[in-house]
Amino acid sequence: MASVGQSTTPQTVQHSAKNRVAALLTGSLVALLALRALLTFVLVQSLLDAHTEDYFGGGNEFMIETDFGQSIIENWRPDYTGLATFMLVLGALLAGCAFFVARGALWARIVGIVISLLTLVLAGAQVVGPRSSISTPLFIAIDIVIAVTAVAVIIYLALPRKKVAVAP
Repeated sequence: MASVGQSTTPQTVQHSAKNRVAALLTGSLVALLALRALLTFVLVQSLLDAHTEDYFGGGNEFMIETDFGQSIIENWRPDYTGLATFMLVLGALLAGCAFFVARGALWARIVGIVISLLTLVLAGAQVVGPRSSISTPLFIAIDIVIAVTAVAVIIYLALPRKKVAVAP
């Protein structure tokens, strides 16, 4: 007879160990997304300056020195803070999924796969997208790690769980 707090079926023990691994992988993806967003918030001005120099500089004094050129630059700058905020929202949703995946919720696994796919697409777009700024190698490295981690999360969450037959 099992004592209080102990599981009577091996299925529960195996299932919870796999859920913990999936939750840890998902949590690591959350941490990477938070790091990426934090670095974007901290380095946003240098990213914008580098973008302006790369796309509108390089001997094009008209774009840099005139009011018309400045209005074009201001209107065509990428919204790095919006992207970072979106990554934080994805991270928060994944953190909730990790919490419920650890408890065995099937819906959390499905939502985690969908959010991880979206994260993979965003990180992949950042890696293969246009290059600008001195800090780009840092962001490319982080985005590659995010993409690899997202693939690991997707694979691990999608793996079927074996059901262990319990003797009566």
